[in-house]
Amino acid sequence: MPGRLNYTQLERMGTHTEKTYREAFSKEVNWAKKDEEAIFKVFSRNDSLSIVIDPSFLQKSSRCTPGAGFYWSGVAGAVKHGLEINAIGVSDVEKHDCMIVTAPMTPSPDVLKEQSINLRSWYLITIGANKEMLRKISGRITADAYFATHDFVDGLKEMGFDIISRFRDNICLRYIHQADPDEPVRRGAKKKVDGKVNLSDQDMTVFREFRLKGDKGKFLTATLNSRALHRNVVAVKYIIPNTKSQRYIFPRTSPSPGKM
Repeated sequence: MPGRLNYTQLERMGTHTEKTYREAFSKEVNWAKKDEEAIFKVFSRNDSLSIVIDPSFLQKSSRCTPGAGFYWSGVAGAVKHGLEINAIGVSDVEKHDCMIVTAPMTPSPDVLKEQSINLRSWYLITIGANKEMLRKISGRITADAYFATHDFVDGLKEMGFDIISRFRDNICLRYIHQADPDEPVRRGAKKKVDGKVNLSDQDMTVFREFRLKGDKGKFLTATLNSRALHRNVVAVKYIIPNTKSQRYIFPRTSPSPGKM
């Protein structure tokens, strides 16, 4: 279209009046619903689907743009000035593909500070705004280690979601105490944990090993207590043979037994 992209130009080049175009553009569109319809023209509804969240940095030099501020850039590995969106998508594990459902923009740090909202709380708000639609797709949300905090996990559990994430490097995992029937009854709170897990030398009477077809690595899994998350979790350790690469993730959380 030559010239400026405005309603007057649309009237000249199109088949409707300027007023018609203005009224049409003033109507709200449920883009998340439109995206959901588009997603299921590619993906089928199955148990391989998972909701994925990933805040993404957009470089922007202007300081007058709404929402502009300093955000973490994963590509640069540093905090940079620009914009941020919280990309919420649907991932199909079998197809190794992901499609975005919605990507709300993060308000500027000054706006969040005025409303006493931190970034993780804002991400919960964006998920909560679409929770009914997201729950129809999957009850699992996949996120990186930044989201492995008890406030975020608790917020998702209240919405009816489980989270799959990687533990932070300084995670403290503890064995769950298995009560002995012959153990004498004592006054006070019952013992809940049995000591810290040595991440490089775990107790194989508690962990079990399994492998996935076509994967060179091996997996060790056990139900443990996470001190940081204030709850029990199903933890999985992934080990690649002949390398030092190993990561702990938690694919499922259980209801919080209270602070421990």
